[in-house]
Amino acid sequence: MGMMSNKKMLPLIILFVLWEHSDADHHLSTDELVQKVLCVYQPKDACTYDSNKRLIVSYLNDLISFFKQMTEYGYMDGEIDIGSSTVKGVKGNIREYYVKKRPFDDVEIRMLIDSILFAPGMNDNKARELIDTLLTLTSKHFVNVHRYVRIGDVVKKTDNKEVFDTIGVLDEAIERRKRVDFAYRGNRCTGVSPYFLVVYGGRYYCIARCEGGNKLTHFRLDRISDCVLTDIAAYDMRLLDEVGPDGEFRLDEYLKRHPRMSLDVVVTVALDVREDFIDTVKQEFQVDVEYPRYMNMYEDEVRRVKVTSCKSALTNWLINVPELAWVEKGDKSGVVDEMRMKARRVLKVYG
Repeated sequence: MGMMSNKKMLPLIILFVLWEHSDADHHLSTDELVQKVLCVYQPKDACTYDSNKRLIVSYLNDLISFFKQMTEYGYMDGEIDIGSSTVKGVKGNIREYYVKKRPFDDVEIRMLIDSILFAPGMNDNKARELIDTLLTLTSKHFVNVHRYVRIGDVVKKTDNKEVFDTIGVLDEAIERRKRVDFAYRGNRCTGVSPYFLVVYGGRYYCIARCEGGNKLTHFRLDRISDCVLTDIAAYDMRLLDEVGPDGEFRLDEYLKRHPRMSLDVVVTVALDVREDFIDTVKQEFQVDVEYPRYMNMYEDEVRRVKVTSCKSALTNWLINVPELAWVEKGDKSGVVDEMRMKARRVLKVYG
């Protein structure tokens, strides 16, 4: 940003600095505010730091008085307000300032952003433009937190009233690399190390490691309640079984291995898939290997692939497409046995 020297712009510069760098949890001391304002404003005449400080504080007090009077006269209804506080410092009391109230608080901004993500008919570029506009209504500290939410699919609303509070706690835990405790479907989960927040399949999920395990799992946030941040350091993700030797975790692979964020043992299965159905398999699962196509005994053009997925998700999916994909003979993953068991249950119910 270029330097400005017009003194008439100074009140707006002060408001801009407060708007971008402060909120109820992040205050600016008088000196911090002055230094940030002087990064934008440069007076024409040579002035000392103290004289600039007095001028900036004078305009700041005018701003505080302005918003207070506008609210009292009923013009703004308290939509914007600047707060101040006094804290004890090493050399005495320190005055701090911050944006006390905005047209939308952080939870409302997040809900508005989610409502954009919930709209399946909106293209990605327009959604990003609207989200970027909404982010200008809050401080930079919200932007830093929001980066921990990964978008994996179209989002749908949740009825859990705690979900946004839970997101805030998990955001902080990921930022500070701490563990959390929470209630999940009636059970208390302690010592959970969260690594990612994911929006996938219409729900918020947290990808994490549970106490005592060495594998990743995930939790639906609308099933979490009473989420509490602890002071215990999170487990080093690089030591987990599912993280490669390079220390990198591939989120897209994890999502492919857990279609619809299912939870079960992960297996690798060889499938024979009709050529015209192969793209659907790739969209649904993680395909590790593809072999050359060939003609089967029914004169269908087929391609053999190796798929890695949760066993339950793969079984439930295959049982619905028996004419399009088959498990290779001699499979030892247990998928075929699971399908036979399900088929027997269907026959028992429907005869």
